[in-house]
Amino acid sequence: MEALTLQSLENEWIIKIDKNQFPPEFIVKMLKRIQLEWLAKKANFDNTLANQLADDIETGWWAKNGEAFLKNVQR
Repeated sequence: MEALTLQSLENEWIIKIDKNQFPPEFIVKMLKRIQLEWLAKKANFDNTLANQLADDIETGWWAKNGEAFLKNVQR
């Protein structure tokens, strides 16, 4: 058996995954990611807003934690 096989039927996909190749935690993580991607697509999620939010969070994190994070880095 191949690690992954994909079969297309009239109204559905059948995905077969070799249990010996992929641990269950990985499969669950990937399925949750697929579901999240689908929900974002259905909601017409705007990546611009998400990127701005990520930038704001990162900037805030560095402002709060940057000195401690870099305390042992030679400057």
